[in-house]
Amino acid sequence: MSLPIALAAWRQWQTSVPLLSEPTVITALAPGTTNAAIKVAGNSAEGRHSFVIRYSDSRPGTRMTHFWGERNNFALAAKHGLAPTLCYAHDASHTLVTEYIEHQPQAVTTDALAELMRRIHGLPYDGVTVNLYAQLQHTFHQAQTRGIPPDELIDPCSGGLTAALAVLKQDEPRFCHNDLHPGNVLSNNGDLLVIDWEYAGAGSAYFDVAAAIDSWPTIDPRQLLPRTLGANFCSDLWACAQAVYAAVEWNWYLAQGILPPLRCSLDQVTSKIALVK
Repeated sequence: MSLPIALAAWRQWQTSVPLLSEPTVITALAPGTTNAAIKVAGNSAEGRHSFVIRYSDSRPGTRMTHFWGERNNFALAAKHGLAPTLCYAHDASHTLVTEYIEHQPQAVTTDALAELMRRIHGLPYDGVTVNLYAQLQHTFHQAQTRGIPPDELIDPCSGGLTAALAVLKQDEPRFCHNDLHPGNVLSNNGDLLVIDWEYAGAGSAYFDVAAAIDSWPTIDPRQLLPRTLGANFCSDLWACAQAVYAAVEWNWYLAQGILPPLRCSLDQVTSKIALVK
């Protein structure tokens, strides 16, 4: 019961102004695939303050990452003004409490997204290294447990994919979010803040950009790539990143039992892998 645990620990929350009493539940927020989010509010000497309690509601054993890594990622991003303030974490129940940000929907421009990603990639980091092969293995076996035949999945040990993973592993590691879709980006008073740092860690910025581009169809890749990855753009790294992300996405959807979007098909994934030299 993650919500009661977090509420009962309200005196331990690191808030800008001390709370005077236990916060109360306001409403459920749009959930993620494996996480629930609840908006709560509490009184302080300076008025009412709102927070988000986010906790995992996935089945035991289905999580691909360690919660302590997500907690540390979130804290690092918040420290540098890239995420809402982290107020409390309960590792055993995989629960985070953060300040609530009033999202002000607006169109995110190519320049704004590129600047956001450059700031993320520039964060000092010596923590978890993203293991894309392990993620692929995890979802491959998880999907098989669901009854998905192996020939409908992408085998992490397939030749082209193995080659692509090896190339990405040689790229200079930078801190990456790796799940930068519009639902994870909040706009507040002109600033962009990012949530859900579950898949973040040190890895290839090319993979991070591939994941983002796939989620922002209104952003022109020809403009985003040089503005994010710089003048020394490597076409081989980019081809590998696209192939690996396509495989990760495909296996993830099938592992979760979710119908993949129309833009994502097994033929498209295998075609991208075939382009890896």
